[in-house]
Amino acid sequence: MYKVIAHDVSKTLHTMTELKSEIETYNDIYLNRDPYWLRKEADSLKTHSSVVLMFTDEKQALFALQGLNIAEKRCDTFKFNEVKFTTQCMKCLKYEHLHYMCKAKSNYQICAKDHETRLHKCHVCKSTKVCAHVFIKCVNCDENH
Repeated sequence: MYKVIAHDVSKTLHTMTELKSEIETYNDIYLNRDPYWLRKEADSLKTHSSVVLMFTDEKQALFALQGLNIAEKRCDTFKFNEVKFTTQCMKCLKYEHLHYMCKAKSNYQICAKDHETRLHKCHVCKSTKVCAHVFIKCVNCDENH
């Protein structure tokens, strides 16, 4: 299964089946099943969002990665990377997303302060490694573990 994400898709089409039909008709491709919104959209006031498309044929997926016409608009597309609940971002150290999608500030892996781990420098001994002056702290729960 090949998954592609299309960004900035209009939410004006009423059902996912209608959206699938629109994508197939105006792009001459075949989707394996109905697309789905990347995020739950029921409570959202947004008029556009990202949608995940599934293909069984690699050529169709590669074609879709060149961009798609959806609801009279050219939408950018990218390979969809599945993120699991246990996936941890190496930038902010939070869960359920990857570093290249992260919009948060960087956090140090040991002390949870707002700097990247590679840029750490102890304010006392000037060491760039973990030293006796660093207090271990988890950015997710503020505990020492």
